[in-house]
Amino acid sequence: MGERDRNRMIVSVQNRVKEISEEKGINQTEATIILYEQYLAGETEFVDPNPPRRLIDYLFSIYSAWYWLVILGLSLMIASIYVFPQIPPFTW
Repeated sequence: MGERDRNRMIVSVQNRVKEISEEKGINQTEATIILYEQYLAGETEFVDPNPPRRLIDYLFSIYSAWYWLVILGLSLMIASIYVFPQIPPFTW
């Protein structure tokens, strides 16, 4: 199933939901809720099995979505200086 780490089995979420649903005889939606409740109680831990190891991998992963959103916002702000007309909107 996976590697052992401090007496804990590393299993995918999909497999764990399937195990819970088969053990308790419930559907996968209810098993997902149970797994989430275990997570909130600290009984289960979610870990990325393949985290980015290099900067370039990080930049093109979902972890850097915040970075790209900031860059997009700054780019739009800088572009708006040149795109919008240089006439003041109100003249008194």
